[in-house]
Amino acid sequence: MNEKLHGAMFNVQYLELMLREALRTFESLIEFKMKGILNYQVDDLAIDKLALGRLADQYAKYTANTLFKSEVEKVIKARNRLAHRLFISVEVHKDSLPEEIDKDVEEAVLHGETAARLGDEVFALMQHYYFDPVLQDWHIPS
Repeated sequence: MNEKLHGAMFNVQYLELMLREALRTFESLIEFKMKGILNYQVDDLAIDKLALGRLADQYAKYTANTLFKSEVEKVIKARNRLAHRLFISVEVHKDSLPEEIDKDVEEAVLHGETAARLGDEVFALMQHYYFDPVLQDWHIPS
């Protein structure tokens, strides 16, 4: 597979992984804080089944970051194009890409870079929320 396409797809998968882990973290925090008040349980299976768009929707609810959601929507469009049209074209043409496909690859790479940046943002935010086993409580940034 073309290295550029491979890198772009990897970045999108990285974003998806970070969103899943962030949702698990936020849901676990809610579960912990609601213990004894409400019967709230993290549904790992449901989180695992969410597609990138739904992951971004859920994440946006917790962060109220509307710019993030619009950027993810652009990444999803580029990922779909990458997965469907570009991958097949690149595999058929191998090293001699037509100019139009080469431009599409470059666009996919840019969106892949956006996906990586968004994944890093999710990871950075998630690092501030963690369970402290010694205190038996969650660290929540002020």
